[in-house]
Amino acid sequence: MLNSYYVLRALAREWQQTLTGRVVHGVWTHAAGELCIALAHGDRSGTLTFLTHLPLIGAFVKPGIGQARRNRRSIFRQLIGQAVTKVAIVEGERVLRIHTTGHLSIEAYLFGPRANVFMTDSDEGPIARFRTRLSSGLPPLRPAAMPDSLGAFMTVWAQRRNDFAPKALASVFPFFDRTLAEEAFLRSGLGRPEADQFDEKDLTRLYRSSIALHQELLEPGPCLYRNPLALAPCTLQSRSDAPAEFFDSMDSAARAFAQQALAARAFRAAFEPRQKALIARLGKAARTVARLRTQKNSKDKVELHRRFADLLMVAERRPPGLSSLELPDLFQGGEPLKIPLNPALDSLENAKRYYEKSRNARLRRKHLDALLSSEQSKVLKLQQQLEQLQAVRTVKGLKALDSTKVKTAASESSGPFKRFQLAGGYELWVGRNAKESELLTMKHARPFDLWLHARGVSGAHAVLRLPRRQDKPAGWLLERAAEITAWHSKARGSAIVPVIVTARKYVRKARGGATGAMVVMREEQVLLVEPALP
Repeated sequence: MLNSYYVLRALAREWQQTLTGRVVHGVWTHAAGELCIALAHGDRSGTLTFLTHLPLIGAFVKPGIGQARRNRRSIFRQLIGQAVTKVAIVEGERVLRIHTTGHLSIEAYLFGPRANVFMTDSDEGPIARFRTRLSSGLPPLRPAAMPDSLGAFMTVWAQRRNDFAPKALASVFPFFDRTLAEEAFLRSGLGRPEADQFDEKDLTRLYRSSIALHQELLEPGPCLYRNPLALAPCTLQSRSDAPAEFFDSMDSAARAFAQQALAARAFRAAFEPRQKALIARLGKAARTVARLRTQKNSKDKVELHRRFADLLMVAERRPPGLSSLELPDLFQGGEPLKIPLNPALDSLENAKRYYEKSRNARLRRKHLDALLSSEQSKVLKLQQQLEQLQAVRTVKGLKALDSTKVKTAASESSGPFKRFQLAGGYELWVGRNAKESELLTMKHARPFDLWLHARGVSGAHAVLRLPRRQDKPAGWLLERAAEITAWHSKARGSAIVPVIVTARKYVRKARGGATGAMVVMREEQVLLVEPALP
């Protein structure tokens, strides 16, 4: 309600007394939808701020002149040095006019999605606007008029387009927003909100209640309600049970409301992306746990895939194009066994494919319990982090949480590099910066270790340390290492990131290149993964 007609009217009247004579020392913007004007005269100074983006539209003055150090852009330079001569509201409109010396004025149109602030010249008209993407001309004014009699009220009421009484009342009393219309309806004592059920007696009560509220609002007694936050130009019966703070002036009430509303908006802007990211990570971890449990409880395919491979190897070689092949099962008394095939491969290539599947399934089975336990711990940790995040209520609290949040599985204690313990005795080392990445690749990685890097973007070097030279990590373990590598790259915010996986012996330093710049002589594999930490 910062841009309620009654609030703006009261502000214009108060600012006529407090801002007249002050000189403009600067006009700037440092955030979307916020225009700041520094005003000072003698020992009196303040910053008049206009808010033009929904849902927070209006104006307020805060004491002192404090300019942002970053993202600051100066505008309306012609106003600097001009003194305020008059502050007024356009009758019947939510438009503030601030006149200055030098024939220049500020006109603030504080309503709707196209709210804007203009600098105008008394001779030339509008010469600059705050929101430059909107129309350069001044919006047309259509001053609203209140019904001046019961008869006029009933005539307009009969033409209403809504049968819900508060909405219909807001269309008849155009100075009322939804909250004030509901307040007038509540004060009338009418229990039915259906407008088509009102008789002449009901309408008379509603009209008198609305006129009495209108007269009260012309001399407002502002108060600030919380939970939810709302600025009202009078005490609201509809919020009688809510905690409220009362103010002697609309200027102080508007300032308190705006500062709290801006703080809440800044908090939401910082909180919601964090919450969304945590929920996404929690959902992914929960799905991984469910998948691992299914695999643990499902029939073991190690021996089945091995049998498929053995039968294909001893059978006559078939060309590509077959989606399945039925062979006598030599291990089960010769009973027919249908083997699914990849049509793009011949039978021997399919056999190799099944050997690889059998090997991966054996490795997965070996480490499945450890992997499941690790993922379950990850789910619990993410749930705790989400609970901690949802308990925070301020931007300061978010910053404190960021500085003290639980560390990831990366261990910072054993020498250089981030170190992630993966299942099966595998360990992933990740460089923290370009210098450390180069040191990791060129000095600490062994030739047979696997080197990972996000493809096509800057990022950390990662090395998957193999327990033994002949070890070949399973595909799912490589994907986990690739996810961590993608997280430590410039593509962290992307949905899918390609990650190069190759032996360290195929990577060399780029001649004359910057620190950390490498040349990959052979890309053995490229994995498409979603960036994530373990």
